[in-house]
Amino acid sequence: MERYPYKQAAIFSREEDARCVQERISAVGFDNTLTFLLSPTSVAPDVDKQQLIPESDEIPGVMVRKAFYGGTGGALTGAAASMAAGAFKLALFASHPVLAGLAAIGYGTVIGATSGLLAGESLKEEVFVGVLEEALKQGQWAVIIHAPDKETARKIKVLLEHVHGADNLVRN
Repeated sequence: MERYPYKQAAIFSREEDARCVQERISAVGFDNTLTFLLSPTSVAPDVDKQQLIPESDEIPGVMVRKAFYGGTGGALTGAAASMAAGAFKLALFASHPVLAGLAAIGYGTVIGATSGLLAGESLKEEVFVGVLEEALKQGQWAVIIHAPDKETARKIKVLLEHVHGADNLVRN
């Protein structure tokens, strides 16, 4: 389980605006959040990935878990489909019920596991990191806030929407 599933960033052209927002977020005192200020000199590969994705070491486990759940769901769906096809006496299932059933379960597992991986947060993480790295390369400043729950993320979003000088807001 990710500790900080809600990631947001505000991108600024001016350092003063970025520092002001960082101080404002710290002053509000959101519980269990992580806040980082990245300067244009923090260009990849120098950017500490822990600032962009604090739980990057957990991502492989999350991906395996999502693939497992998707694969299990696909296998169960394949099994149900093969039983239904057998009940309707479809030609392939009538002549080779075991092989056809195993094939349906196999296809369901592969499709489910792939779907589970593609639906995973890792794709969103890559987009989030890519936008931030591009902004830093263009000489902009970024304030990154990692929130542990949806309500805190919503409050931070409202705060960020009302800040002066933000060129772009990025959410994951």
